Amino acid sequence: MNAERQRIGLEVLDAAEAQLARLGAIDAVTAEDAEPGRARHRVLIAAGEGWHKGVVGLAAGRLANRHHRPALILSIEGERCVGSGRSIPTVNLHERLESVRDLFTNFGGHEFACGFALERRNLPALRERLAACFATIDEDAFRREAEADGALTVAAINAELIAAHEQLQPFGAGNAQPRFVVRDAEVVNRRTFAPDCTELSVDDGTGRGVAIIWPSAKVLAGRLERGARADLLVEIEPDSWCGVRMTVVDCCV
Repeated sequence: MNAERQRIGLEVLDAAEAQLARLGAIDAVTAEDAEPGRARHRVLIAAGEGWHKGVVGLAAGRLANRHHRPALILSIEGERCVGSGRSIPTVNLHERLESVRDLFTNFGGHEFACGFALERRNLPALRERLAACFATIDEDAFRREAEADGALTVAAINAELIAAHEQLQPFGAGNAQPRFVVRDAEVVNRRTFAPDCTELSVDDGTGRGVAIIWPSAKVLAGRLERGARADLLVEIEPDSWCGVRMTVVDCCV
C-alpha cells in the first residue's frame, strides 16, 4: 500500500512539474545570473483532473523541497478543487493563504502545511492573488542554503534505506527532506531524457547509481560532464523504474 502511494505521488509530482514547466513557473534562469534551484515564480501552483487527492500533500512537499518554493497542488474534481500546500522554513504559508480565505470553501492547517478546497471557477483568482501576495516577500526568503545531513556511499542507497527514508514523510518545513553527500563520484555516463533533464550514471567506487538533474538545477549539468569527478549533494527518492534514484541538489567538482 505504501509503495503504491509513493508511485502515485511520483506520478502526480511529474505531472505537476510538466505543467509548471509549460507555464514557465519552474524554468531555471541562466547560469550567469542565478544559483541552482531558482524558479521564476515565488509560489508554485499546479492543478490537474484525475490527480489522486490522497497524495497531493506528498507531491507538494517534494515540489517545495526540490524547487525551494511554497507549493500548492490541487486535484480537480468536476467543479470543485481539493488541494494541499507545503512551504519552506522562511515563508508562513498559512498566513499567506489566510489573505485569500474568501476563495476557499474549506481551509485549515499551520505555518508550513495547509489543506483547502475551492470552486474550480476560483482557481484563476487564486493564482493571480497569491502571485501578488508572494511578490511582497523579501527575496532573501527564497534563497536556498545547502546543508547536508550526512554522507552516504552509492552502495548504501538501496531499497532498505529508501523504505526507512519514506517513513520520515511527509517532508516540508519543520521536517526537511534529508540531504546527503556522496563523495568522489565519477560520472560514467549521462543522457538527456526531456528538455533540461539529465540522467547521470555515477560510480563512487562502492557501486553505481542513477542521479537526476532536474530543470530547476540545470546549471549543474554543465559541471557534470562524462568523466567528471565530484562530491554530490543529493536527495534520495523511490523510482518506479530503477527502484531508487538520487536528485542532485548541488555539487563540488
